[in-house]
Amino acid sequence: MKIKFTLTQLFITIALLSFTSFIEGCSKKEEITGVATDLFQKIPKPSIDLSAKHQGDEIAGRYIVLFEDPSVTIESTNESLTYEQSTEKSIELARQLVAETGLKAAKVEMAFGSVLTGCVLSGISKSDLKMLEASKKVKMVESDKVIALKPMKIKKCHTASESVPWGVQRIGGSRNGKGKTAWVLDSGVDLGHTDLYVDKVLGKNFVDDGADEQDYFGHGTHVAGIIGAKRNHVGIVGVAAGAKIVPVRVLDFEGIGVLSWVIGAVNYVGAKAKKGEVANLSLVTPASKCLDCAVLRASSKGIKFVLAAGNTTEDANLYSPGRVNGSNIYTISACDQMDGLAWFSNYGNPPIDFAAPGVDIPSTYLNGGYATLSGTSMAAPHVAGILLLGSVKANGVVSNDVDGEPDKIAHW
Repeated sequence: MKIKFTLTQLFITIALLSFTSFIEGCSKKEEITGVATDLFQKIPKPSIDLSAKHQGDEIAGRYIVLFEDPSVTIESTNESLTYEQSTEKSIELARQLVAETGLKAAKVEMAFGSVLTGCVLSGISKSDLKMLEASKKVKMVESDKVIALKPMKIKKCHTASESVPWGVQRIGGSRNGKGKTAWVLDSGVDLGHTDLYVDKVLGKNFVDDGADEQDYFGHGTHVAGIIGAKRNHVGIVGVAAGAKIVPVRVLDFEGIGVLSWVIGAVNYVGAKAKKGEVANLSLVTPASKCLDCAVLRASSKGIKFVLAAGNTTEDANLYSPGRVNGSNIYTISACDQMDGLAWFSNYGNPPIDFAAPGVDIPSTYLNGGYATLSGTSMAAPHVAGILLLGSVKANGVVSNDVDGEPDKIAHW
């Protein structure tokens, strides 16, 4: 496998498109514009001031550093170390690096010690950066960048009875997902949603705001429902109904985060998830060597990663982590109800493996509710649900695929 890396400014695209369609059986409709702050009286804010930041903005003096020497990879030195112990070991290595390179103002913000060995440093000047890049212990250095989503404008509604969304029907229907585990790396999950089985023990928050894995933005909850909403006579049914959802939060209440939080989350999943479990990343960013490396290494442990192709109507090879290819990595484009490639979907084969429903998809939402969204972010979890219970097959291909190689439509 060969991956071409290019360094470009980071931005992230999550499919949150305005829509006018509603869930079948809805008795009440409500339009929400912007952040769902009305649902929570007290919303945590990150210690890093991201309020005035834009997509791709570099965080001054903050860098992601991966170590060069494979002998310092924590898992290679002692397989019995826990995630917490390996993180502490990596913090020690990071402090040693800071001392050896004479970075007097540097601060170790976080560390990776499982599938990756590295750290995040702040307080790095231009001269410090040159010393870091010259160190024989450093494999790569990337500037940490802002992930910023536009405020959501969606339609929220309440269901009168349980329904099977068209997307779930298109991939072959819902199956029993009890006993299976899906990791959702996103804005968190509505922890009290009665239509979701959420693992609050394994869940983790990487947003630096002192909060838990509660979703304050809505996107992660929507993704989770597509994967595993329960068959409980209310709301909607997911692809792998009743599957356990582990929320790994990387975006704050405004849908803003940083690249290092996502990398830290992938590292965490690589340490905690079991072989055969599935991780969904409905996140798209221009090329990031560090993020690609994290996904490759975590997937090599037998964890299946499902990645959104992106919504910029471009070649998916331009974006991470969707451009990564591997035996346990699946990049997903979006199709509509007519089996056409969604107008917004990225394209390219490779890296795209399958298309899945991604237009007007109803699912779970904040405050125990339901909503409809569109995007490759919604397509990816359909495939994640299938992979929880077996392999992905094809049932037809999309029309209007601009690359001339129609994507296969995912099916049981």
